[in-house]
Amino acid sequence: MAPACVAAVAGTGLSLAWIGARLLHGKAIPWFGVFYNVPILLAFLTLGAEILFSAWRLPRVAFLTRYRAILAVWAVGAALLYLRLVTRSIDVSGHAAWSVLMLAHAAALEAPVWLLAGLLVVLAQVIALKWLVLGGDSGAYGLLAGLLLALGLWLLRRGQVQRHQ
Repeated sequence: MAPACVAAVAGTGLSLAWIGARLLHGKAIPWFGVFYNVPILLAFLTLGAEILFSAWRLPRVAFLTRYRAILAVWAVGAALLYLRLVTRSIDVSGHAAWSVLMLAHAAALEAPVWLLAGLLVVLAQVIALKWLVLGGDSGAYGLLAGLLLALGLWLLRRGQVQRHQ
């Protein structure tokens, strides 16, 4: 997880640099957008870096054994984001779905407690902003989609663990 921590720190640095550049040029800071997007971006960078560094560090078979289920569910999650953001054909919150999925990903890999706690905070923040500030049904649908993705990850990992015993 150490390389993933580096990715989180780098993401924080990039976010702060962007805010600083906007301030230097006298532009307004979209604080709600920063507060809403940066925490989930840092979570995504952390777990994404963990996958990439593991792909680089582990032998191919070991990597595929450990990450096959996670990669399959991330692919479904990416398709969900495509349908939400590009085609705009579904009313599902990507933030809600991915915050649940990333928490399940970290739990499946038995991530450190600090990371699990951080992902729980991101999930709570997304839920609070979706229901208390933004409103609409996409938060509930996103939470449901995230729970289904987490269930899919659990089922795939469960089958994987049973085959190796």
